[in-house]
Amino acid sequence: MSRFHGWHEFSRMSRARSNIQFLSQSLAKSPQPVYLLDDRRILQYCNPAFSEWTGLDAGLIQGARCDYHSGLDGNEVMRIAAGLCPPPEVFEVGALSGWIGFRRADGSSTRRLAHFVPLSGTADDASLLLAIVAPHDMELKSDSVASPVLPATNQLHARLRELRHALGAQYRLDHLVGDSPAAQRLRAQVSAAVQTGVPVTICGPVGAGREHVARTIHVARATSHGGIIPIDCGIVDGASLDAALEALQRSLPDAGQPPAVVSLLLLDLERLNSECQLQLLRRLATVGPEVSLLATAGRSPLEMARRGEFHLALASALAVIEVELPRLVDRQDDIRLLTQLLLEQQNSRGQRQMSGFVPEALSLLAAYPWPGELDELSQVVNESVANCAGSMVGVGDLPASIRAWGQAQHRMRPVARRMVYDDAVAELQRELIAAALARSRNNRAKAAKLLGLSRARLLRLIEQLGLDAPPLEGDPVIDVEVDSPGSPRDPHGPYATADPTLSRPKIDAPAAASESRPLFWEVDDGGEHG
Repeated sequence: MSRFHGWHEFSRMSRARSNIQFLSQSLAKSPQPVYLLDDRRILQYCNPAFSEWTGLDAGLIQGARCDYHSGLDGNEVMRIAAGLCPPPEVFEVGALSGWIGFRRADGSSTRRLAHFVPLSGTADDASLLLAIVAPHDMELKSDSVASPVLPATNQLHARLRELRHALGAQYRLDHLVGDSPAAQRLRAQVSAAVQTGVPVTICGPVGAGREHVARTIHVARATSHGGIIPIDCGIVDGASLDAALEALQRSLPDAGQPPAVVSLLLLDLERLNSECQLQLLRRLATVGPEVSLLATAGRSPLEMARRGEFHLALASALAVIEVELPRLVDRQDDIRLLTQLLLEQQNSRGQRQMSGFVPEALSLLAAYPWPGELDELSQVVNESVANCAGSMVGVGDLPASIRAWGQAQHRMRPVARRMVYDDAVAELQRELIAAALARSRNNRAKAAKLLGLSRARLLRLIEQLGLDAPPLEGDPVIDVEVDSPGSPRDPHGPYATADPTLSRPKIDAPAAASESRPLFWEVDDGGEHG
């Protein structure tokens, strides 16, 4: 079987090469950039106009794999190949258009519209994808991204790539994406921290990416990459702190070596005990400018010092600049970009390629409160991609916890979320009493029985709640009708009369005679209840 499969694959690839040779002869003279991808997204051919546009010889980029992401990692060929990748759904839905673009070696960016046409034949033929690129660049303006004829996920992909290219050009802040005021303020603070080189503390909730931002600052500060010494302040003691600081000294470059920034990263600074705080303060006095001091904390060290919870001199030494990470719930406008970023990071690993999330799923994610911050969003994206069978993540692919939250929000009436407890109870009582009166045809005695209340209690509630339900004729006379021997309904009982139009005496039915289940039980207003 394996020998047959090998021959089948060889035959398939031979036909693919024949198809490519035939197409290349036809496309070589095209004035527009043209390239061919196979079903594994391997670039098999590009014409001379393509090489002129990209600045790469065909021999350098042919054979490169195109993954659908906007990252800036890897060499120039890998970055350009990623920028040429079509929307992954093209292999499912057929021909479509999309944005492609990349940043050249000289730092300039290009973006063009491309039309992708699948050229697959029978099931035994190798699939090819023809990409025809527009002849001119488009200006990189955010408002030009929107287009009704392009897939929404491709427009989001293009916006993310544009933003990451702009941010990556300075200080490698391309992971700190977002258009919200909170995201812009965060990038401004990080840029200031990189430029000044002074000690920085990154403050924010657990899961907000404090350590990631600290490491971003370290990389951006380094002219040549030095080491980074992390210390977990929650578990460090005096001996391990001394050992870490000794390792820091040993990692510094010797005289005559190229300078390199070495960073000391203090994680969860608020957990550092008082003895270690004093020990660290003494050792920092001997640290030179070649050491970059970085820290993360759940709260501002200066604020903790003002409350007497942290050593003031150490807080002042470590928090010359404080970078405040906003909560994700305050960045709802950024959820779509962040979700696309996390999805494309998975694409960059070369696994199954995903286009993005459908609009309904993105709306649900944007409304979710995210108690676990960015870490939770990352887990949700990973699980959703694993659940998805196609190239677009739908609402049904989201984790069960997210879908359940969305269903609960959908069932919750907007007015109920604004009600206080007493108002909500009163509204529920009105609904139950109205239902009982309707079932009993406004017979208040019957309604009281259905509700499990005394008639007097029901009358008081009707008055208190402002309900107006006039009783039917005969309501004050007959409370209930019980088909038991001797009742007025028994024609042979002691109350039987020859004239059925005569009024009958009031019969108080015992509680045991009722088999009706109460709609709600009376609560004594006078005390607390468990």
